[in-house]
Amino acid sequence: MRVPGRLAVVLLLGLLWPASWASAQDPIARGVKEIGMGGAISISHGTKDDFDTVTGYQLLPHVGYVATDALGSGWVRGNLELLLEPSLLHLETEVGSSTVVGLSALGRWILEGSRVRPYFDVGMGMLVGETNLPQTNCDVNFLLQGGPGLLVVVSNTTTVAVGYRFQHISNAGTCAINPGINSSALYLSVNYLFR
Repeated sequence: MRVPGRLAVVLLLGLLWPASWASAQDPIARGVKEIGMGGAISISHGTKDDFDTVTGYQLLPHVGYVATDALGSGWVRGNLELLLEPSLLHLETEVGSSTVVGLSALGRWILEGSRVRPYFDVGMGMLVGETNLPQTNCDVNFLLQGGPGLLVVVSNTTTVAVGYRFQHISNAGTCAINPGINSSALYLSVNYLFR
């Protein structure tokens, strides 16, 4: 597969980028805005009812705002970023597929650091669209997600995020069928920062 090789090159370049190319100003600071384009590939976990595996292909653009200066002390010191993430998800099983759209709100805690900064994000959203999957037959579903990642500061205006997200899609009991879909997603985004 060619995508992981390209991902490795991007990460390596981010890690080796000369520190002198960036100014002394921290690009992750209160008031910084962000627009980005991301994507993810997800694979569902097994369930007690032995449903088919659901593979998801996700297009995830986003806008963000760094809401705080660095807070806390020690290894948890970091900034809070608030994100709005429109989403386009194509979900496939052996018996069918569905494409849905939605919007999620996320909070991301970015640890203070230099070029590579660990983060953790968590959020929730809503998905709409005809879902004819055995796990949910509702046209309105909810998405809960969260997980760790790494933010690579490429320059004062560009970052790359690589992460893992646990995702739960469910109709919250509003339709007759609701086993839900629990998935692991690998996430990648390229982001532009501005003030």
